[in-house]
Amino acid sequence: LKFRASFQTTSFAMATESSEKEGRQLKVLGVCGGIGSGKSTACKLLVSDLGCIAHLDADSIAHSVYSPGSQAVKDVVAEFGSGILLDDSEDTIDRKKLGKMVFAERSAMQKLEQIVWPHVKTKLKEKIDSLRDVWTDETTEGSEPIIVLEAAILLDAGWDDLLDGVW
Repeated sequence: LKFRASFQTTSFAMATESSEKEGRQLKVLGVCGGIGSGKSTACKLLVSDLGCIAHLDADSIAHSVYSPGSQAVKDVVAEFGSGILLDDSEDTIDRKKLGKMVFAERSAMQKLEQIVWPHVKTKLKEKIDSLRDVWTDETTEGSEPIIVLEAAILLDAGWDDLLDGVW
């Protein structure tokens, strides 16, 4: 209940449009923190116990941008070369090969982040927009009109403009 009161009464800077349905706004709450900080547990509680309507996991969405043939894969291969592909594939990244490259050199990791993070942000925005489009008070009766976005790198990646609040 403290969450509900503080989330509804605190003023948040918004860079994205909110959907208004019968006087309630659909909000996006970002949950960030380091490994083992309790992000996943907090998000699950927000959805199961406090009734937030959805939980988006940025890690899962980030993995999806590496789908074979995606623009992200093409961009990563253009930067790091075809040596990062699986031996028998023209469009599937061998994550172990790529990992060896980017974990060995910080500048390589930064290049990868500059390529991949915008693709992930686009997918996050698409998911949020999709949830906004289908959200109505009728379909979420008894729920809080809040989407919970879990991302360890939420602020580092510059995704805070998708949010109404950050934990």
